[in-house]
Amino acid sequence: MRQVPRLRAAPLALSLVCFLVGILLAAQIQAQNRTIRAATGTSGADQAAIVGGLYENNLTLRREVASLQAKLQEHERSLSQTDIEETVRALNQLRLVNGMSEISGPGVVVTLNGSLRAQDMLDLVNELRNAGAEALAINEERIVARSAFSGEGRQLTVNGRPLAPPYALRAVGHADTLERALLRKGGLIIFLESTYPGLYVRVAKQDKITVPLYRDGYAFRFASAEQ
Repeated sequence: MRQVPRLRAAPLALSLVCFLVGILLAAQIQAQNRTIRAATGTSGADQAAIVGGLYENNLTLRREVASLQAKLQEHERSLSQTDIEETVRALNQLRLVNGMSEISGPGVVVTLNGSLRAQDMLDLVNELRNAGAEALAINEERIVARSAFSGEGRQLTVNGRPLAPPYALRAVGHADTLERALLRKGGLIIFLESTYPGLYVRVAKQDKITVPLYRDGYAFRFASAEQ
């Protein structure tokens, strides 16, 4: 993002140069008229030499203006394409973060079978997020910032929909890092297994995990962007 102002400075500088060259060209024309008037009393050969020199100077200035205008147009086309690509990248990033696109990548699948509280599931999700998970889903429900767990035992819900065990919590990210975060000594998995003796937990790394899009979408009734 810091490079954009410097890129925009280039066409502004070229525009300024074109403007200055235009002023020089106008001044050159005025000087030509004054020189021709002043040379009225000189010989024909001298007048021809003066006019020839002024003509060459005018041609040089015009070529310079044309060259600068071409460079300016090239920079504008380049910046326009860069801006579009940057906007597309930002929109795609927002779509991924908000769960509006299906995501695939390496990561881990945490399989749990047993009675849990909603807070336990939320703790697992936060543990994975803190370890760098880029996308999460449980069973067929995408987990986004507005997702909420509720219930306990085998009556858990997320995004307002019931979850049936066994629960498959999928996380896309660096598989080794995610696995270490979950299975570290004194970590959350160890705590859950000691708290719920009948709970089955398995953490498996996978090369490709797919998490679905967020089905509920986003609708704002009261919030709006300031203009």
